[in-house]
Amino acid sequence: MKNSFVILCLLLLVGSSAFSQGIVFEKGTWKEVLAKAKQENKLVFVDVYTSWCGPCKMVAKTVFPQEKVGNYYNQHFINYQIDGEKGEGPDIVKKYQVKNYPTFLYLNGEGELVYQFLGATDVKGFIEEANKVTTCAKFGGWNKMQEVYKSGGGDSDFLWAYYELASEDKQGEVLNKYLKSLPDEKLYTVTIGKMMENDITQYDYDLMKRMVEGRVKLGAQEEEFDFFFTFGLQRMLAKYFDLSIENSDKKWFEELLGLKRKFNELPRTSDPDINMCWGRGAFFTSEDFLNLRYWRTSGIDDTSFQKSLEVYMEKLMDQNPLDTLVNRRKLAENMIKQSPELVFFFDAELGKGQVLIASSIIDFTDYYWRMMPSDKATRERCAAWVNYACNLNPYNAEAPLNAASLLIRLKHKKDAVAHLERAIEKQKILQGNPEKQPTYNKNKFAKIFRGLENRLRDVQNDKI
Repeated sequence: MKNSFVILCLLLLVGSSAFSQGIVFEKGTWKEVLAKAKQENKLVFVDVYTSWCGPCKMVAKTVFPQEKVGNYYNQHFINYQIDGEKGEGPDIVKKYQVKNYPTFLYLNGEGELVYQFLGATDVKGFIEEANKVTTCAKFGGWNKMQEVYKSGGGDSDFLWAYYELASEDKQGEVLNKYLKSLPDEKLYTVTIGKMMENDITQYDYDLMKRMVEGRVKLGAQEEEFDFFFTFGLQRMLAKYFDLSIENSDKKWFEELLGLKRKFNELPRTSDPDINMCWGRGAFFTSEDFLNLRYWRTSGIDDTSFQKSLEVYMEKLMDQNPLDTLVNRRKLAENMIKQSPELVFFFDAELGKGQVLIASSIIDFTDYYWRMMPSDKATRERCAAWVNYACNLNPYNAEAPLNAASLLIRLKHKKDAVAHLERAIEKQKILQGNPEKQPTYNKNKFAKIFRGLENRLRDVQNDKI
C-alpha cells in the first residue's frame, strides 16, 4: 500500500512537471503527431525553424522553456518542432507555403491550417497568438476566414473576429466594415464611442454619414453618451478636417463640410471662433474659418481667400470688441495681484485664451499681404488685423513673437516694440510667485523671456 502511494505521487509529480518545464515537443513523425492531435481533439502547434536562424534560436532558448508558456501550450496543443530544411521539413514548408523563419503554424488533426504567425515574440506574445487560434477555429481557420472576407460575406460577429486577427495596416478597413454591419442599437453606444479616439483610423464617408445622421436623429442624450459618442464623433471629424486641409483634398473637405452642417442641427456643435481650441478640434470652428484654412493651405483660390478674409475680419472684430475681452480678464488680474500664488487657476484664461485665433489671424494676414499690392490702404488694413490679434490677449507671448516681422514689413515698428514690451511685463505677472506656486516651471518661463527679449532686441536694432 505504501509503495503504491509513493508510485502515485511520483506519477503525479512527473505529470505536473510537463506543465512546469516549458513547452514539451513531440518526438514522433509528422503522421504520428497529427494522429495524436486527432485522437486527443487538440490542435497542433508547429515551430518551423532552421539551424541558421538567429530568432529561431532565441525563441527556443528564452521563450519555450518558460513555465507560463509551457503550461498554456502543453494543455491546449500537441507541440512539434521541425527543421524546414531537413527530413519532413521541406514537404511541410512547401505545403504551408512557409517563406520566413521562424514560422509558427496551428493545425487541426487533418493537417488543415487554422492560424499562423511569423517572427520571434515573447511569452506574452505567444499566449496572445494562441488565444487567437480559438477564434480562427470557430470560423473554420484563417484561410477560410480570408476567403469569406474577400467575398464580402460574414456577419458582425465574424467581422469583429476578423478585425482582431487582421494585421495592423488592414484593421482600419475591417473595423469600418464591422461598424457598418451593426444595427442602430449596437452602433449608437458608449462602447462604439470609446473606439473613435484611437481605433477608427480610416475615413469612410458612408459610415460617417450614417453616424452623423443617426446621432442627430437621436436628439438629446445623457452626458456619458455625449462625452464618448457625440464628442468622439466630432473629434474624429475634426481630425479628418485637418487631414483634408493638409492634403488639399477638395472633395473630402466638402464632404466634411456637409457632415458638419448636418451635425449643427444639434446644440453645442460649434464655438465662436474667438474661443477656438484645438483640443476640441477644427470641427467646432465656423465654416468661414475652415474655408480660409483650406484656401490658405492649398493656395488654389487666392481670390476667394482675399475676399473672404476681409469680410471675416470685419465681422470678427465687430462681434468681439477688445474692451469686452479686457473686462473678462480684469477679475483674474486683480486676484493675481492680491494673491500671486493663485495664478495657476487662471492659466487657461490668461495664458491660453485667444491664442489660436490670434495665431490664425497673423498667419492669414501674412498670406493676404503677400498677394496684395503694397499700397498704404492695404498696409494699414493688415496692420489693424495684426494689432487686433496681439491685443486679444496681452498674456499671449506667441502672438507678438509671430507678429513682429510682419509688423516691420507693414512699417509698424513701434507696434511691434510695444507688443513685445507688454508681453514681457505680462509674463512677469503670469509666472506669479515661484516660491508659492508648486507647479512653477522655471525653464519654461526662462525660455519665454529669452525669446521675447531677443525678438525685442532684434526689432529695436532693425535686425529682423
